[in-house]
Amino acid sequence: MVVAGCGVGLVLAVAAVYGQTVRFGFVNYDDPSYVTENSRVLRGLSADGVAWAATTDHGLVWVPLTWLSLMLDAQCYGAHAGGYHLTNVLMHAASSVLLLRVLWRATGRPWPAAIAAAIFALHPLRVEAVAWVTARKDVLSGLLFMLTAAAYGSYARHRFSTARYALVAFLFALGLMAKSMVVTTPLLLLVADYWPLGRMHGRRDLPKLVLEKLPLLALSAAAAAITLAVQGDALVSTHRLSPAWRLGQATLAYADYLAMLVWPVNLAAAYPRAEATLSPVALIRASALMLLITAVAWRERRRHPYLLAGWLWYLVAFVPVIGLVQVGAMSMADRFTYIPLIGPVVALVWLATDFVAPEGGRTDFADSLIVPGLRAPRWSPAAVAAAGGAACVLIASLAVASWVQTTSWRTSEALWRLSLDRTERNWFAHVSLADCLLKQERYAEAETEARAALAIDPNDTVAAGYLGFIAAAAGRRDEAMAMCRSVIARDRRHPRVHTLLGCLLAEEGRYREALDEYRIALDTCPDLREALVNMGEAMLRCDMPRQAMETLLQARRMWPADPLVARQLGRVFVATGRGPEGLECLRESVTGRPDDADAWTAFGAALGQAGRFDEAIEALRRAVSLRPGEAEMHRNLGFALQESGRFTEASASYREAIARRSEDVASTNDLAWLLATCPDASIRDGVEAVALATEANRRTAGSAPVVLDTLAASYAEAGRFSDAVETARRALLLAEERGESDLAAGVRDHLASFERGKPVRQPAEMVR
Repeated sequence: MVVAGCGVGLVLAVAAVYGQTVRFGFVNYDDPSYVTENSRVLRGLSADGVAWAATTDHGLVWVPLTWLSLMLDAQCYGAHAGGYHLTNVLMHAASSVLLLRVLWRATGRPWPAAIAAAIFALHPLRVEAVAWVTARKDVLSGLLFMLTAAAYGSYARHRFSTARYALVAFLFALGLMAKSMVVTTPLLLLVADYWPLGRMHGRRDLPKLVLEKLPLLALSAAAAAITLAVQGDALVSTHRLSPAWRLGQATLAYADYLAMLVWPVNLAAAYPRAEATLSPVALIRASALMLLITAVAWRERRRHPYLLAGWLWYLVAFVPVIGLVQVGAMSMADRFTYIPLIGPVVALVWLATDFVAPEGGRTDFADSLIVPGLRAPRWSPAAVAAAGGAACVLIASLAVASWVQTTSWRTSEALWRLSLDRTERNWFAHVSLADCLLKQERYAEAETEARAALAIDPNDTVAAGYLGFIAAAAGRRDEAMAMCRSVIARDRRHPRVHTLLGCLLAEEGRYREALDEYRIALDTCPDLREALVNMGEAMLRCDMPRQAMETLLQARRMWPADPLVARQLGRVFVATGRGPEGLECLRESVTGRPDDADAWTAFGAALGQAGRFDEAIEALRRAVSLRPGEAEMHRNLGFALQESGRFTEASASYREAIARRSEDVASTNDLAWLLATCPDASIRDGVEAVALATEANRRTAGSAPVVLDTLAASYAEAGRFSDAVETARRALLLAEERGESDLAAGVRDHLASFERGKPVRQPAEMVR
């Protein structure tokens, strides 16, 4: 009953502390890669998804079971973050209850087991693993580790059973497929053989127990080999960080994690690795602490075996992530403590309870650790109750601290601002905050954070890449392109930067070059949605409709409900003569993203092509309302109004576009064409048309046949037919040289009219 009641209490406490996360969203710390932008995950469970999970090294990890758990969440919750958070909380609650059961069954002492499990469950160091969706690896592998430990305890308490041992191996293999950090499990089980299982009665038992673990060690070796293979590009070479530096960093990390266990303050989402010379004073202090604890644990190995067991557990469990092998740029992480700190927690709890209420009446704690010859007093029931109250206060304090720490994960901005407050020279937090602010269109603040990251690490191509994104979003195209090329010259493994460069090239009409950039991006990251979608658009512009359709249909299969994919696919359908299908996709796009001005623009254009002008104008007005400061939105509306015969309104829209962007050649040319060719005499104005077309021609250096055609029509409206004929001939020559057959045919008709002394009297054609 005691254990069952404590188990229920643990579940309720975990829910009270971490339950708030079900109201949180995803954060920009790997959640996009693992969930929100991962088409494989968002499609839910499928045969293809299982095959992908088993073989992918996405994210430089091999965690097939973690991928499957996220796919199952996607199957149940779609893209709703609360469901993923709920799964993490439930897994952590289950792990906490399992730890309670394992300790109780192994020692027969329910109250110490309950206290240790509560500290494990509610310590602030658990927050990252539970509150961060991407840390599913940690809570899932932790749960499977607890199941492995429970199965091993059952195996150890009974006579040898192949079935029981097979269950241990099976659960351990599942744990490895959730996260390879549990590779040390066979050694931790060997520590448990010493204490609390008591299977190691002397040195003669050690070889037999080691031999027993060989199949498990083989699984560990296989998992370690796979991990090293998939993390090859992320491993930091010994040329950058010497073995001596790594050993020193590991020593400091061991000491720092202990400090965080005892005094969990200034916890952050990322602790960047310091690549400068390590502090000799800090290194000596950490080494002395490690040696002191080792000496005490060894000295007390007979009277207090849990001290040595807890210390060995701590040392062994941390080996994969302590810094001897350096991966990425982070030196430490709260989530890494999920399993390792169980050892010190159990050791300290058992030490305290043995002092307060010694098992079997022993009182040798004072003899061994305080003053030789001094006997510890026998504690009265009231004193024991007071000690229990102190334990409750400790657990409650940890719960409150964890609840507060959990709130920092509610948004990306809150997470990174807290990390910057609690750490120094944290370039990763600056970059991550820049990404968050960029997505909120807070460009000036985002640029400040990106430059702060570069001030810490001038060679950081990630921060430099963000400066490119910020410049592009702020309309500084030349600066953005230069930054992209600079980043790529230093490190080509930036698929999003290649994609941005492709988009910038496409905006200049350099679609062939843009295609090359998209292909490079997809070679590095085949599932990059932006690259696939924009490549389809570029292929369409390069007169490759079949390839564009194939590319966007592939994107559609990967992201079946994505409005951006629907928008681009709809445009391709319309361009290839499949108007009804295109309209359906575009309607789906504006339904899925009602605040997307580009989607409404594409929808309006498709409706206009279908002759549904009133609906088209309504859609384009919606686009203008979403982005009133953008000239292109007003121009598109003007074109639809002109096509529907609402010339006064069309003129007003074109003028608004020019007012928004005086150098806008397209809007200037369209207004000139309207003033020169409108059937409504009250709208026509040859003099203004000539002035506008002349300015547009100057800005294009006389190299745009469509602008020359407009200038010729403007001359004709102003009665300058000789100028109109000469200009139209230049337009025809350029159009024919460039292979623009439709435009050339139109110019040829206009030229014939000018030669007969007649101006053009028609609205702008769709080919224009």
